[in-house]
Amino acid sequence: MPRSLIDVINTQGYVTTVEGQPGIGKTTLALKACASRGGCTYISYADPEISIKAKLRALGSNATINVINVMSGSVETVFSEIVDDLQKGELVIVDSLDAMFYGIENERGIRSFLQLIYGSAKLKSGSLVLISEGLNPVAKQVRFVSDAIISIELKEILGKPAREATLLKDRDFPVEKRSYFLTWDGGLRIIEPVFTDVSRKPKNVHAIRGPPETSFKYIVPNAYRVLTVLGNSIHPAIADTIKQWVVSDFLKYGYGVNLLISSKSNESSEREAIESMTGGKNMKMLNIISINDPEVKRDAKKYYRTYIDLIKTGNYVNVVDLLAHEPLAVTDPSGYEAFISDVSEFEREKRIPVALYGYQDYTSVRIVSKYVHMQWSTEMVNGTLFYLTVKPDGPLYFIDADIENGKAEFKRLL
Repeated sequence: MPRSLIDVINTQGYVTTVEGQPGIGKTTLALKACASRGGCTYISYADPEISIKAKLRALGSNATINVINVMSGSVETVFSEIVDDLQKGELVIVDSLDAMFYGIENERGIRSFLQLIYGSAKLKSGSLVLISEGLNPVAKQVRFVSDAIISIELKEILGKPAREATLLKDRDFPVEKRSYFLTWDGGLRIIEPVFTDVSRKPKNVHAIRGPPETSFKYIVPNAYRVLTVLGNSIHPAIADTIKQWVVSDFLKYGYGVNLLISSKSNESSEREAIESMTGGKNMKMLNIISINDPEVKRDAKKYYRTYIDLIKTGNYVNVVDLLAHEPLAVTDPSGYEAFISDVSEFEREKRIPVALYGYQDYTSVRIVSKYVHMQWSTEMVNGTLFYLTVKPDGPLYFIDADIENGKAEFKRLL
């Protein structure tokens, strides 16, 4: 199992450099480690004691913290404090290297500090964290003697900025180039990757808690048509799990589901997966539809009549895998658009809510997008599934899921 960032920082005898531009979360990550440890010494060259303690409290921690303000650029002024606290087995945070090395222009000027790391820090029972903003080129010399390096950068996901923390070095352990996203959710939270194993299926789904604009009380009463556009980074097995999870959620809330699957899916395996997720609840209300007649799949009018005959109305929701539509959309785009227009009108008259799923490069997705009330874009990055409301324009969410216990919740990335 990969080590968590907090475990890395708190490794006995470790020197960890945390890098990143100003305001990106380096201090908060270091204080998260302090909270985990129960206390630390914080050597600050800029932030006053009251500010550091307020940040620690914002993490929901009452850990003991000894804040030492050092407004001088002299490296020697903090040496004895660092050595003493490391010898006591404490976590020591230096914020920041750039301020500490202000005015020093070459490696010779920081040689004494490098000797401290080599000859003292690594022999002590404590842990040393060095925060660097990369403003002073000399500070980069410390990277070579660091046991661990954590880099925090802004990464663009679906056009929105996200804080990504990457473990670049971990001296005594293999580094898998695993990255974590950071969010502010009642304090700093490190998002653990969830969707890393395509074979894992959730069991006995309790509920999927979405943002207010996606809740049942909006989608169902208003008979909304909702399109989820899947990024190419999302493995088909994960895409199937997402659809099955949504179907299970509707069933457990007492709604019947018309599930249209493609020829690449298997009805029995779909039913088996959904039954596992629901615990067998309301499975009689699951109507799985598969239209595989080649002649029907190429004729828009025949496809419409076949589809309308197969779906159930009343207290039912339609869940559609757009791969089932793709042959018609590719061979006859204008006929397919007429089909979508007609079926949309039918579903509106019957007040049937619809959830549609398809990959971004599908012809069917491009056409269907004109006929939906809401549209989501999704992307998978480092095992975390992100959702962005595109129609209407909205914020970036990530899925916070507990696969083993069948729970999932959309949370806004802050």
